[in-house]
Amino acid sequence: MLYMFKDIIKTTLLSVPYGLTVAVIITLCLNKIFGNTFKSYTELLNKKRFRMILYTITYIFMLLYRTVLCRTSDYKPLENVWGGWGIEVFEYTGINYGSLIGNILMFVPLTVIILCTFPDIFSSIKDVFIKCTAFSFCLSLIIELLQLIFHKGTFQISDIVYNTLGGALGAGLFVLYQTKIKGRRK
Repeated sequence: MLYMFKDIIKTTLLSVPYGLTVAVIITLCLNKIFGNTFKSYTELLNKKRFRMILYTITYIFMLLYRTVLCRTSDYKPLENVWGGWGIEVFEYTGINYGSLIGNILMFVPLTVIILCTFPDIFSSIKDVFIKCTAFSFCLSLIIELLQLIFHKGTFQISDIVYNTLGGALGAGLFVLYQTKIKGRRK
């Protein structure tokens, strides 16, 4: 478990500065394309939704960094397509959390960030689950295809399933939290 937390901290420290830089560059380019000035960009930073968009782009970059960008190109991408189902225990490093726990946990915060950033695109609880699950599936598939194309990991069906499950779990936690908050306010 300690290994998992160290890995999460290391990945976060390495990828957040780059992720924020990428997010700022993307939003600056979009700002220029749509005819706004740099002054209006600084005004946008004062708006919560715009900051949430920066956080969303940063987190997606963090996912790409962890799953594709920081890896070497020495993988055999189709070596273990049907592997990774469950928790594996290794002699020296302990539990391999990446297959099960890590893949689920990676997508929980992403879904919550998206739900906080774009609440107006969801019309019902069912819509939240369908769209968040579909988004998680699509992003996970993109990550797995990038690993396959660039030999930066192994394409695994289990990763897609666990990431999608993490997205649905994040949606469920968000809905549960929102329900509890609304229940307390009444």
